[in-house]
Amino acid sequence: MTEPSKPQFGAAAEIGKIKGTPLHFIWICDVSDSMRHGKRIEELNIAIEKAINSLKDFNKKTPTLQIFMRTIKFSTGAEWLDRDNVPVQSYQFSALESDRGVTDLGEALSKVADMLRYKKDGGLMPEARSKKPHLVLITDGYPTDDWESGLKKLMSTFWGENANRMAVALGDAANDEEALSVLKQFVGNVKDQDKKLLRADNPQHLTECLEILSHMAQVPGENYGLKPSKSEIPKIPDKVDMTDVPVPSQNDVKEKTESSATGDSPDSSKDPKNDNITEIPDTVHTY
Repeated sequence: MTEPSKPQFGAAAEIGKIKGTPLHFIWICDVSDSMRHGKRIEELNIAIEKAINSLKDFNKKTPTLQIFMRTIKFSTGAEWLDRDNVPVQSYQFSALESDRGVTDLGEALSKVADMLRYKKDGGLMPEARSKKPHLVLITDGYPTDDWESGLKKLMSTFWGENANRMAVALGDAANDEEALSVLKQFVGNVKDQDKKLLRADNPQHLTECLEILSHMAQVPGENYGLKPSKSEIPKIPDKVDMTDVPVPSQNDVKEKTESSATGDSPDSSKDPKNDNITEIPDTVHTY
């Protein structure tokens, strides 16, 4: 069944009562043979647990939002660790283990695409009133299957295309241009790609990367799947009324001219165009 390019908008009564606006957070984890090296899989488990606890604390303070979580692992094939989307407050993360397989990323993305379809089409996603899903892909190597078909399937769904897709390159992948090119295509050609594609070549960097990405979910952005009400849409006038705009008198013009001639002009170092510019400190560092 071909999924529409955007959700079918429904009335508020059709959405039903829910605890808060849903935000779906999905971990896509590589458990291939190479993840055994350097205790990567153990460090990944620790980093994910810390990120989940951060999201739990955040969700406790944000009753208007309900975070759901799910994890899929991939090596030779892909498998969901959870049967359904679970509210983060009751989510129990199952520690990952390497199964000495290959890196079937395409299979994992295909299963994520199936999950991101609308409920009426066999998936688990609503058609209305939801935040962008957050997909976090973590891998240490180049895919061994047809990953492009899996990504294409993911992007064919509304929620897959509009998801906040993020990735962490572990170990060898952090310095492998081929592997990084795959992750760049997963993240997409977005203006903040460098913030959504992180490299972690040691356990400390991995923990910091997942903490950064989990904080992105704490600024979830706009609702998707809801039409704005008429009161929320600013009205743009057909024409500008100039009747109340003051016109300078000849005396005002003369005084301004004389002031300029005597050098009494305003301080040119103060540019009024800069009055509304706020400097934002760079507090997030990536590796």
